Amino acid sequence: MSEALGVPCFLYGTRLSLPEVRRRAFRTLWPGTGPVLPHPSAGATCVGTRPVLVAYNVWLREGTSRAVARTIASAVRGPFVRSLALGVGAHLQVSMNLIDPVEVGPARAYDEVARHARALGTGVDRAELVGLLPEAVLAAVPRARWVELDLDSGRTIEARLEGRPKRTPRR
Repeated sequence: MSEALGVPCFLYGTRLSLPEVRRRAFRTLWPGTGPVLPHPSAGATCVGTRPVLVAYNVWLREGTSRAVARTIASAVRGPFVRSLALGVGAHLQVSMNLIDPVEVGPARAYDEVARHARALGTGVDRAELVGLLPEAVLAAVPRARWVELDLDSGRTIEARLEGRPKRTPRR
């Protein structure tokens, strides 16, 4: 399609991040498909070519400072987790992309945030799954923790593909 429309397409994913594509495009990095020069009006496009990731937020206890939230986000960041501290209104969260959710899934991410929060004199208010997760990732979490971790069998990719209804845990 890139060739037919004349729009270069960069591919990003496990080896090359989207911010890196933005920095290097047409300078030291060339499109994966399509022409080697930007389209005059459309520029270029980028397509993610990575395995599935899970977007997951852990909300910190009210009264947690931004500095503490940033420290926690930095502490849990690593090769399998991208994280940052975000303020949403008066509340703070550690917002994470679980890059390899089989290696570091929601339970482990939550537990790490909670451990660092405790060490810094605060705690966790709640968790939030953003979107869906693979069934295999859910299966690795003990069912007894699903409500605490904001997980549910109706919020898997497979459930949505099969048309199963979304079931949200009651708090």
